[in-house]
Amino acid sequence: MPQTVRQTLQALQVGANMVPIRIGMDGLLVPDLPVMTRRVVGQFLFALHHFDRFNEYLLYTPQGGTANMAIDCELPHWKVVATKVTHRPAFLRRLVHQSAFRFVADRDGLDLVHALTPISPFAAANASLDEAPPVIVTVWDEPAPSRWLEASFCQARRIAVASRWLAQQVQGRYGVPEEKVRVMLFGVDPLFVAEVPATFEPTKVLVYGEVPDWVREALKQLGANWRRLPSEAPTTEAKDALSNASIVIVTQSDARGSQGLNALAMKRFVIAIPHPPLKETLNDAAIWLDEETPMTLKRTIERLCDEASLRRRLISRSEELVARRQWTQAVKAWVGLYRRTFEEAVAEFVGW
Repeated sequence: MPQTVRQTLQALQVGANMVPIRIGMDGLLVPDLPVMTRRVVGQFLFALHHFDRFNEYLLYTPQGGTANMAIDCELPHWKVVATKVTHRPAFLRRLVHQSAFRFVADRDGLDLVHALTPISPFAAANASLDEAPPVIVTVWDEPAPSRWLEASFCQARRIAVASRWLAQQVQGRYGVPEEKVRVMLFGVDPLFVAEVPATFEPTKVLVYGEVPDWVREALKQLGANWRRLPSEAPTTEAKDALSNASIVIVTQSDARGSQGLNALAMKRFVIAIPHPPLKETLNDAAIWLDEETPMTLKRTIERLCDEASLRRRLISRSEELVARRQWTQAVKAWVGLYRRTFEEAVAEFVGW
């Protein structure tokens, strides 16, 4: 169920440590996040440490907070500095009240870990936070496994709505040109998301990538009705090809494993050569070929045809993987929006 503002406040008071993080601007993050979300945020901040044009990277911990934030977020090179920020409920209520996300959170029922305004260099020196730019680093909590798919699509839609609203606020309040406020979301292309096919037709095979001789020979022995799809094929062509196949043999993939992810999102059964990027991305949602021989591929396809329990397990794993991917990318997209908004929209306001 979506959290109310009261529940959000209770969660902040009980378990969350407020940690302003200096990334060119001061933002607020909650450190006691699930491991996956923590890793995503950590990877982004670590990238900033090396590539951002700002060179001050300090991680602030509040009184009574934790000094392990850098470790939790996998930030070994950040300096941890203690501050006098406390966990007073009144202070938390004030931050939530001033949050630019308060209206959107209430209206759309966002599952918020927190909704806090960033503390600008100006506002941090004053008793009032009224001058703080109305932009937030907000990280959504990871949903339960049973809600990954549902939550990922709901959150993607709500993040888009909230992002548009946030962009309008920044543009209106600071007179920022429209072209400087960009909202971009990334993830598994919704175009590929599909229901499980009503029937399993094992003779309909798609080879995603090059077709080695041993693959060609195995499919000939099986009498499969197969076709090839180039690994760099356009989205619409890939969609059509995947729609007309039950089994997808992935022989080539990009560094993100997009070819395998697209096939899984379409609820197709993936048999793949275990190249490192693809293997790490798909994990146990695909069947991996131990040997690149006609007999190995033939036996793998025959096993997939004979074992209904294997097909059910693969579908379950693929649904979980696609949902996780959507969730992770949604978090990355929001953190990315934060960076773009501050760097391109508010930089002049804060004097950088």
